[in-house]
Amino acid sequence: MNQALMQADLAKLPIWSGDSAKDGYTVEQWCKRVDKAAASAGWDPANTMSYVYNALRGDALRWYESLKRFNINDNDWPSVRAEMLDAYSRVQTARTAVVNLSDLKQGASESVTNFGSRVARIVDDLEILMPAAARTPAGVTWADEITALAGWGGVAAAIKTTQLQNAANRVIWNTYNHLGVQLFISNLKPVFRDEMLKAPPTDLNAAIKQARQLEKIVLKPENTSASVSELQQESTGHHDNVDAEIAALSAQFQALIKKRNGANGRGGRGAANGNRGGRGGRGRGAPRGGGAANGNSSYNVCRYCKKPGHLQKVCNSRIKAGAPQVDLNGKPYTYAQEMEEDEQGTESGAAGGTANPWASPSFEWDSVQELDFC
Repeated sequence: MNQALMQADLAKLPIWSGDSAKDGYTVEQWCKRVDKAAASAGWDPANTMSYVYNALRGDALRWYESLKRFNINDNDWPSVRAEMLDAYSRVQTARTAVVNLSDLKQGASESVTNFGSRVARIVDDLEILMPAAARTPAGVTWADEITALAGWGGVAAAIKTTQLQNAANRVIWNTYNHLGVQLFISNLKPVFRDEMLKAPPTDLNAAIKQARQLEKIVLKPENTSASVSELQQESTGHHDNVDAEIAALSAQFQALIKKRNGANGRGGRGAANGNRGGRGGRGRGAPRGGGAANGNSSYNVCRYCKKPGHLQKVCNSRIKAGAPQVDLNGKPYTYAQEMEEDEQGTESGAAGGTANPWASPSFEWDSVQELDFC
């Protein structure tokens, strides 16, 4: 690539405003990007600051312009970088680490990759919080087999200290890596977690890759196998209880409908039921109750307007007035009361009256006269 083009491309640093709601990077990530661009292009500190200045916006730009007042060299990237990290870096405390751990669970729509990155970040925070004194090996006594080796006495003390520190750092890294594996697997979705517990990896990166492969298998049913089938069944298994409850409620609802409608009634609402005083089912448009079929009987007298020939449910006077339906005493009642009374079969309390002739199997619906709906 042409050197000038490479310089121009690297100079396109992402915008930094210091507002976490707008910036796509943390300050640590942004500074690392600047460092990498400067190293690739060979920028000196002054050139680097020229590109950094062009990328600053809003609060971050105002913060940069205040550096002179604090006797900070605003033309030197290392100096500005140190101040920027101090001003905008995340606060890493034991409290924030505990809060992050309490929220550590793979979200319903969160991918394995994103969840793995979140776990790695939390483990990094925990490691950073480790006291410096705990990182330094102390009280180590070299074995006699080592100190007896020829030339051991000629090894500088600094080299020995460095070797011990390198070994300690590796132990610390392995310890937190193991912690990350446990946190990652235990907080995965059950469909992935239970499968991985059968043979858990010992490395966090390996664990993430294994879980990612399981995720791809579940998301692509065409890659069928016995293990895939088990995974898919397990992924939907937690819905079984809900489905059972829905089925039970549906069965109860159907039973109530059958109870209300009766059995095999003509006109679509059931036949006569001997357990209810001889009251039969009724067809569409038929009045409730067990009275006679003439307009003067009680079973089709409107409770609202007191006129015979229709029921208050279809009373035009009530509907136009926007009034509620009423009980025998003329008091409004609820929908539950209406359904209960409708189940009992009468609107005017005509229990014990003559069976409703409109529910008779021999009744001819074509002979019904038009009802008076006032």
